[in-house]
Amino acid sequence: MPNPHVFICGTSGGGKSVALKTLTARNIATTGCGAFFIDVEGEYTGLTKMLGGKVIKIRQGESAGINPFELEPDTKGNKQFLNILDKVAEIRGLLGTICRNYQSRTLNGTEITEIEIIVNQLYAEKRNYK
Repeated sequence: MPNPHVFICGTSGGGKSVALKTLTARNIATTGCGAFFIDVEGEYTGLTKMLGGKVIKIRQGESAGINPFELEPDTKGNKQFLNILDKVAEIRGLLGTICRNYQSRTLNGTEITEIEIIVNQLYAEKRNYK
């Protein structure tokens, strides 16, 4: 599945959180893929720390340490590489979401093209990562 998604619903106390925590831990243990949670109540803090993850607390007026433009190398076999195309798509999606939520509109074709050109230019020097 190129874009797997999960939807879990149920009544209070029905085991939704337990199911999600089990799926997450099993997926990380077997595939090494990561997971991200926006956890207002701090319910996933223990699991995150147990699995060696990082908890980032976001508070108004304080630095959070999140940089959506940060490039992290992917690994394929013994080789590390930077997936610039995926990063461009992530940034385009982020800016599209901001536009939808704060301007109640979608990005137009010109804006999408400009975002892709500019982000590719910003990352041009990183392409030869070894």
